[in-house]
Amino acid sequence: MNREDGKQGILYGIGVGSGDPEDITLKAMHTIQKCDVLMVPTEPKEDSMAYRIALASCPEIEEKEVVAVTFPMTRDGKKRDAAIAEAYAKIREDLLDGKAVGFLTIGDVTIYSSFFYLRKFAKRDGIQMELVNGIPSFIASAAALGLDLCLHQGNLHIINGGIEAEEALKLSGTKVFLKSGKNLEKLRKALARDPELQVYSVKDCGFPTQAMYIGAENIPDGYMVVVIVKEREV
Repeated sequence: MNREDGKQGILYGIGVGSGDPEDITLKAMHTIQKCDVLMVPTEPKEDSMAYRIALASCPEIEEKEVVAVTFPMTRDGKKRDAAIAEAYAKIREDLLDGKAVGFLTIGDVTIYSSFFYLRKFAKRDGIQMELVNGIPSFIASAAALGLDLCLHQGNLHIINGGIEAEEALKLSGTKVFLKSGKNLEKLRKALARDPELQVYSVKDCGFPTQAMYIGAENIPDGYMVVVIVKEREV
């Protein structure tokens, strides 16, 4: 919406990359620098991985207003929408007043980002929005491992770790499992049933604690784990 002076508020969804501050794009840096207000999906802001990545790349944001919120990890749509509505209310006046607000998200803004829940409320107010891409964790993980994700006519599948691994493993091509969390043990067992599969995993990709593993039995526990499964090359 426009102020009386014609200035229009804008909400940016900004992907800051998977963890390494050197991987943040120039466009993301420039967008962060021109934002009046930043929002991060973790309280306090210092606990936000996205904020820490951005701060390492753009130290000047320490002087900016940062709105830290918590989005519940729930499948209950009503609870989630209530939390998102409460979060949006904290930046609504800034947007209506013509300010630029940047929502920071780890990885890429189009992949499993809470920004899209927030966007629904901003659209109702006619707020202008723009997405700024970042390097997602599975791309950075493949690079760290020195792997190709797909070649020739090969397929690439990005899979939420919450689904049944057995069904996902029937897909042809490379499978990438994200957000497996508490289902990692089920994934390990499913992968172990087929010794022909090539299994790689990366924990804390891009962070100083990054570690890489080979083999289904070596997949580590943790939320920030990317598992890449390739069919054995013939």
